[in-house]
Amino acid sequence: MPLLVIPDNLGYPKTLPPGLTTGLGEVRHYNDLPSPEEFVRRAREADALIWAWVKLTPEILDALPRLKVASYMGVGVSNYIDLPHATRRGIAVCNTPHYGDEAVAEFTFALILALARKLLPADASLRQGRWEQEALGGLGLRGKTLGVVGLGGVGSQVARLARAFGMRVLCSTAHPSPQRAQEHGVEFVPLETLLREADFVSLHCALTPETRLLIGARALALMKPTAFLVNMARAEVVDTGALAQALREGRIAGAATDVWEEEPPPKDHPLLTAPNTLLTPHLGWNADTAKWRMLEIALENIRAFFAGRPQNLVNPEALARQGG
Repeated sequence: MPLLVIPDNLGYPKTLPPGLTTGLGEVRHYNDLPSPEEFVRRAREADALIWAWVKLTPEILDALPRLKVASYMGVGVSNYIDLPHATRRGIAVCNTPHYGDEAVAEFTFALILALARKLLPADASLRQGRWEQEALGGLGLRGKTLGVVGLGGVGSQVARLARAFGMRVLCSTAHPSPQRAQEHGVEFVPLETLLREADFVSLHCALTPETRLLIGARALALMKPTAFLVNMARAEVVDTGALAQALREGRIAGAATDVWEEEPPPKDHPLLTAPNTLLTPHLGWNADTAKWRMLEIALENIRAFFAGRPQNLVNPEALARQGG
């Protein structure tokens, strides 16, 4: 039986629930964050690996001679493994897509509600001894228009929640169709129309050459002065300097972001001093339901690989180098 090692499963119990690893042979699980040297010591004999935090450099990969498959606990693997080197070594690399779609969508609405109802200013005002009911009146969501940019796993869940709140949902996507519009209860419109009409613009698109800096000064100028922007996509989808300027000049009502170009952001990041912002440290995915689903998918990836039906591969060409 293959040996599965989970060397850096920070944030999970030391002992995994019974049945979670059924059918996987021997499993060695560690729930802390090791040094790269300790990571190698733990994983040296592994046939399969599930990992989350330590970057798998060529040096680490070359120190794991038996490794055939590695499943990353997340979606974007590029910052956590040297993928070309893994492919040259014939190491199949998997990810865990859609594990957090619902959690991220819920977090999106937490941000939308906090902006709409002025929760942060209300909390700060009360703590300072003031009682400002009139000044802190907010917006109800029913009847408002939400613009969703990107209708993938998260965007579709955001649209579902918006309908439950009684909102009209506009959507801009690279793949519109009447069938998808009916399925998700959205209206597909050009981005410019979405920006002009939406009371809330929520970003959920992938980062591509076409979406990099998609929301810049020109796009922000199209938004209503009463509108809010929420970025749950990638930081680089928004020109944060232009956004900070728009906020300072009152050209939009407010903004929230959970994504950053660098983690943590530098102290001089323009949004940190911009008014009417709600800023969070990449927490959208970090719910108990999403974390357990992420681990379940990673374990399913390992089972599927050794059953001869690999899934969620990000480098399928590695299989040819295994003779698979």
